[in-house]
Amino acid sequence: MGGDLDVVAAAEGKLVYVELKSSPPKHVAQAEVAAFFRRVRALRPHVTVFAVDTALRLSDKILPMMASEMRDPRPPRRLSRDNWELGPHLYAVNARQDLIDNLRLAIADGLLSLAPPAP
Repeated sequence: MGGDLDVVAAAEGKLVYVELKSSPPKHVAQAEVAAFFRRVRALRPHVTVFAVDTALRLSDKILPMMASEMRDPRPPRRLSRDNWELGPHLYAVNARQDLIDNLRLAIADGLLSLAPPAP
């Protein structure tokens, strides 16, 4: 699989994987993003978050790199500020305002989308 798994958790009976990057976007390499997607494909989590500990925009470099690694890229959906859903249950967040709140938002959105429809 290569690399390490930063955070793997169970929530609501679902597997959640969070990749944490402490470098600013300009120091995140395409090879790191490719390795992340290899881990996602091997682990097959229900919800996946690529988190970058920065207040800088992800849309300039991170989102295009992630889209290039996706098998079926689609336009990203903005959750709030610079927090994005890139595909079903796949998110990219930054630390602007609050990293923990942004992670919570992405994980909650992913888990909610997995829930059965309300009666």
